[in-house]
Amino acid sequence: MQAEGKHGVLFELMQSGDEALDFLSENLAPDVADTCVLICETLRELYENIAAYIENNNIKERHKGREAALNATLAADKLKKLYSVGDFENAALLLTCELLPLHIFLTRELDVWFAIYPDMGKMRERCERELESVKEYRKQHKETLEMEYIYDVSIMVLCYNKVSLTKMALDSLLKYTNFDKYRVEIIVINNGSSDGGETSAFIGELDDPRIKTVNLKYPLGYNGYSLGPLAARGRYCVEFHTDVIATEKWLDNLIGCISSDSNIGAVAAACNNSSNNQAIPVSYADPLKNDEELQRFAKDYNQCDPLKWEDRARVVPTSGFVIPTILYRYLLRDPWLYYGQFTDDDMAMFLRRSGFRQVFAKDTFLHHFGSQTSAADMEKNDSVRHMKRRFCEKWNIDAWYGIFFNPGILNYMERRSIAGSESFLFIDPLFGSTPMYIFANYMQKGKKAGGASAIVRDLRYLADAGHYYDEVFSGGVTESLARIQSKFDYVIFHPDISEYVGEDFPEMLRTLHSVCKAGTKILFTLSNPGYCMRLFELANGVVSNESNEPWRGLRLIDPDYVYTTAEKQGFHCSTGSITGQQSKQQAQIMRNFQALAQDGTKAKNMAYMSLLFELCPK
Repeated sequence: MQAEGKHGVLFELMQSGDEALDFLSENLAPDVADTCVLICETLRELYENIAAYIENNNIKERHKGREAALNATLAADKLKKLYSVGDFENAALLLTCELLPLHIFLTRELDVWFAIYPDMGKMRERCERELESVKEYRKQHKETLEMEYIYDVSIMVLCYNKVSLTKMALDSLLKYTNFDKYRVEIIVINNGSSDGGETSAFIGELDDPRIKTVNLKYPLGYNGYSLGPLAARGRYCVEFHTDVIATEKWLDNLIGCISSDSNIGAVAAACNNSSNNQAIPVSYADPLKNDEELQRFAKDYNQCDPLKWEDRARVVPTSGFVIPTILYRYLLRDPWLYYGQFTDDDMAMFLRRSGFRQVFAKDTFLHHFGSQTSAADMEKNDSVRHMKRRFCEKWNIDAWYGIFFNPGILNYMERRSIAGSESFLFIDPLFGSTPMYIFANYMQKGKKAGGASAIVRDLRYLADAGHYYDEVFSGGVTESLARIQSKFDYVIFHPDISEYVGEDFPEMLRTLHSVCKAGTKILFTLSNPGYCMRLFELANGVVSNESNEPWRGLRLIDPDYVYTTAEKQGFHCSTGSITGQQSKQQAQIMRNFQALAQDGTKAKNMAYMSLLFELCPK
């Protein structure tokens, strides 16, 4: 932060706090106790002044700078009392686990809301600086992992109300974590619960040498998860949510995965309830009544199997989220995304674009109750929509569009027999989800693809392709195809082919021959203009006009045009329909639309969302 401009005094105060904390960190001895007491008094006054400044210079955003300053005030007061009685051991613990993390949290809040906001140009400059920092760190990451650490693993549990879930999560951690194999610390943070003191009392009564506690008075919101890696002293940091139940071998498997390759930046386990295709079907009953069935299921399931480790463009921290601690400190939750949604996408951007792998450890299962802590807040504040826009403003890219994978093409590939040497050309793979799923399918069958190249039209996605493909071509598809010398077994268009249908569509198909060999398969999907739910959305004005929405300007192309053009350009063309999952209400809407059709075939065609095309050179 720069001590300049309108809020320069604020940053001068924080700089003074930096110097004071440096002194406390380096001087934990009886001969300086009186000095430390005076410094704690100064820090308390400093944080009180910062809290007052924030309140008097209100920024109309739901940030947590004031709450962080108030918590730091209380922490400084507690630290003073420990120094006063000569309890340096607990003083060091409080400084490490509470005051220093709060100070860094506060620094980030002030940086965003008083040095950058509302200048989006500065926001993007900050984003670029942070990305460069992660890239620089990556050069020394392997050596950093090999350093000595006090603990092998730090498990962070952030709790807010719902104390019964917190107790269940902690009980399962203490029962199923392998403390014999790993040096483990559990850091339990009460994030300012508002349950009449229940959670605070529970945290205060915890008496286990394996558990460290932080009892905050003022809630820091979802981004309070940033306190975990700041307090952690383990080689790896685990983010463990209170609505999760640990299972046998959960930690062994996850640490086995992330420690297998220093290029792995993050690992997440499977569970029963998750987005991002991280959920698996389960056969047990409600674990709230009896968790024996759950644990039997998990015991059979949790068998270490590297063939089940899937590279992903993003992993979400639903359950058992593991990151090397030092790396995690470069990826702290951004105050700009204060409701919490899209912070996982934000971390994924930094990891992916700096060359770190993200792995879904499908050989490891934990139970997740699902949306126990965030559902009400999401509905009340419309937080998903707000944070989606915020993410796009920061990265100039749409998170959902970029992460999207093509299920029709994946189903096609899963059904095919594979030799293990096939080569691929991906056209506009975006964040790379579709290629990663395809290659995970290869790995699970004990096979390996022959190689992969990519064409990237939209330069915003070029950084996402830099670490994954043998060759990357940027620019228009037709021009790029003309520059490619290789021959491929598969050519896969990621977005809907309607994006490529224009005046040069026939020329693009003709040029595709240059990268084809006998038996090459060209795969793409086309949105069905007569899909009943799409007609329903159009009739009700659901299609968004927001500039960051992926379906803006969606072109609905006649499938017959694509079919006949492909045939004219020398391809055999076959198609298959792709239907989507429908609720009872959607199924009724479909029947209502079908009843309007006079032709039975056309009525039937209203049921599919899109067509999957397979082109083969004649």
